[in-house]
Amino acid sequence: MKINMRNLLPAAVLTIVFLGVIVSVLPYPMAAKRLPLVVSVIAIILLSVVILRELSPKKKDPSIAQAENADATSKRRDIPAWVLLKSAGWILGIVALIGLFGFIIGSALYVFLYCKSHKGSWAESICLALGVSAFIYLVFVVGLHFLLPKGLLLALLSA
Repeated sequence: MKINMRNLLPAAVLTIVFLGVIVSVLPYPMAAKRLPLVVSVIAIILLSVVILRELSPKKKDPSIAQAENADATSKRRDIPAWVLLKSAGWILGIVALIGLFGFIIGSALYVFLYCKSHKGSWAESICLALGVSAFIYLVFVVGLHFLLPKGLLLALLSA
C-alpha cells in the first residue's frame, strides 16, 4: 500500500493546528469560544475523513493501475510560482479586508472583487456579495449569536 504524503501530511498538520485552537480557546467565555470551537470541530471531522481515506487500502482494477503508473510522469505538472503568489494574494486580501472593514463587509467586498476579477458581470458580482453578506449575517449573527469582528475602520468611525 502506497501512502500519498501530498494529502496526508497537510491534513495531519491542520488537524494538530485545529486541536491547538480547541485547547487554546477553552478558558475563554462561551460567547468568545463558540465560533472557533464549531469551526475546529468541523475541520477536524473533515480532516479525519481525508486521513482515513489516505490510510485505507484502495482497491483498483489492475488495468487502471498499470495505465496510471505508465502515465504518472506525463500527467504530473508543477504549479507555476505566479499561481501560488496569486492565491497567496487573495488569501492576504481577505484577511486585510476583514481587518479593515469587519467580517460581513470584508467578505462582501472580497466576493465582489473576486467575481469582478474573474470576469463576472456587475449584477452577478453585486448579487453574490449581497447574498454572502445576508447568509453570514442570518446564520452567524442572528441564528448563532456570534460576535463577528467589526474591523479597524468601522471601529474608528464608531468611536
